[in-house]
Amino acid sequence: MRLIYRNNEFATHQPVLIELVKLLKPESNILELGCGQGSTELLNLLSTTFNLNLLTLDDNEEWINKYSTDLKNNRHSFLLTSFNSFIDRTKGFNWDLVFIDQGSWDSREECLMYYKDKAKFIVLHDSDYYPGNNRFGKLIKPIVPNEVPGEVDYSDVFKYYKEFYPPLPWPGPSGPPTLVGSNFVDFDISPNYEVQDLIVI
Repeated sequence: MRLIYRNNEFATHQPVLIELVKLLKPESNILELGCGQGSTELLNLLSTTFNLNLLTLDDNEEWINKYSTDLKNNRHSFLLTSFNSFIDRTKGFNWDLVFIDQGSWDSREECLMYYKDKAKFIVLHDSDYYPGNNRFGKLIKPIVPNEVPGEVDYSDVFKYYKEFYPPLPWPGPSGPPTLVGSNFVDFDISPNYEVQDLIVI
C-alpha cells in the first residue's frame, strides 16, 4: 500500500496508526469515526494483518459506499449513521482503539470526551484545532505555521498522551498533528516517518 502522509494533510496520522496498532492484541476492536483515504484503507489492511475487528462509521452515504464496496474484508464493518448518533450506535462494545477524524468538530469533541474513559487508546487527528479554540488542552507554545510544532498539555483529558507532528515540510500549515491519549495504558511509540511506499511490518 502506498502511504500518502507526506503530501496529504488529511493523512498525517498514518505512521502513528501503524505503530499504535502494533500494540494491540489479536481480536482487539477498533472504531473508526469518519471514513477517509488516509485511514480507512490503512486500517482495513492492518485489521487483516493483525487479526483485528474494525467498525467504520460515517454520515456520508457516498463515502461509506465507496469504501465498503472497494474494501472487502470480513473483519471490517461499515455503518451509515448521523454524527449525533455515533456514540449511541457504538455503546455496549469494548473498544481498544478509537480513531476520531469525522467531519464535525463538535462530534469529534463529544466522542473524545465519551470514549476517553472507555477505550484503551484514543487517536485524534487535527488535534491542533482544540487548544487554540479553548475547547480542551492547555496551549503552552503555539504552532509557527509551516515551521515549528506547538506544545500542548492534555492532562485535563488524558493520563498518558503524546502529540505527533509529521516531518517538515508539512503538507498543511499546522502539520497537522495527531494526538494519542490513554487513561489506562502508558505507551511508547515512535512512528516511522521514513516509510513512504509500502508498510513494512
